[in-house]
Amino acid sequence: MLVIQIEPRHDIDENNNVITTPGATLQLEHSLISLQKWESIWHEPWLDQKHEKTREQTISYIKCMTINKNVADEVYEGITDYQIMLVNAYINNPMTASTIDEKLGQNQMKKLEHKTTHDSFVSAELIYYWMIAFHIPFDCRKWHLNQLLTLVRVCAAKKEEENAELERETKSKNKVNTNWRATAQSFKAENARRRALWHTKG
Repeated sequence: MLVIQIEPRHDIDENNNVITTPGATLQLEHSLISLQKWESIWHEPWLDQKHEKTREQTISYIKCMTINKNVADEVYEGITDYQIMLVNAYINNPMTASTIDEKLGQNQMKKLEHKTTHDSFVSAELIYYWMIAFHIPFDCRKWHLNQLLTLVRVCAAKKEEENAELERETKSKNKVNTNWRATAQSFKAENARRRALWHTKG
């Protein structure tokens, strides 16, 4: 969780009246829940790194990250650039000791992607699908998103290892069966040769 303090603001309107905007303490969580909320508002994937988010979109995501209740919309107008930097640092924090080779699990992940006409993308629904496919409990949707995505990659990598091991075992069994068939055919040919040599039926 990230906690930031928004200070009250005092502005002067066109009639020289002092307008006070209250401050608030925001408790923020970067999770699949906040991701899903934001995507339902903007109808585009939050994890799309090709398009930089506007300040409006960033503030909107901070609203979706907020877990304390009844925070007035005008409070978010007081968020400073420095506080946005802190939020981005929190969002980008890996939040895990696990390190995974980016290549591991990629084949498994690609099988579970959905695509636009031009490029692949990751949405909240796709992450939920990964959770179902890998039997990850839905309680994990409350985790920091980077922790959840790391867990998904670990599951994909382990699944790929299991598939590779199964493939090796299958090839080994097929090789044994092939050798057995070759041996059986060799015995059959030898029996036929002996029958022809000795003019017997068995």
